This record gives sequence, structure tokens and C-alpha cells, in this order.
Amino acid sequence: MNCNELPEREAALTTLARRKFRAVKVAVDLTVAAISVAGLVLLLTFLAS
Repeated sequence: MNCNELPEREAALTTLARRKFRAVKVAVDLTVAAISVAGLVLLLTFLAS
């Protein structure tokens, strides 16, 4: 491995890590939104009966 390749490899790994973090963040946000909507529906169903 050439010494000049290290910064490029580090930059590529940093980019991949950022993408992975963003994907996990979006997945968590969508999960929280889905749970919130499901809870709201259950609450409205309970209140309507």
C-alpha cells in the first residue's frame, strides 16, 4: 500500500460511515414515527369505543 493511498482510503471510509449513520438515523426516525402513529390510532380507537 502506498502512503499516498491512506488519505484517500480514510476519506472513503469517512464517507461510508456518514452514509451509514444517516441511514440508521432515517430508519430510527421512521420507526419512531410509525410507533407514534400506531399509538395514536390505538388511543383514538379506545376513546371512540
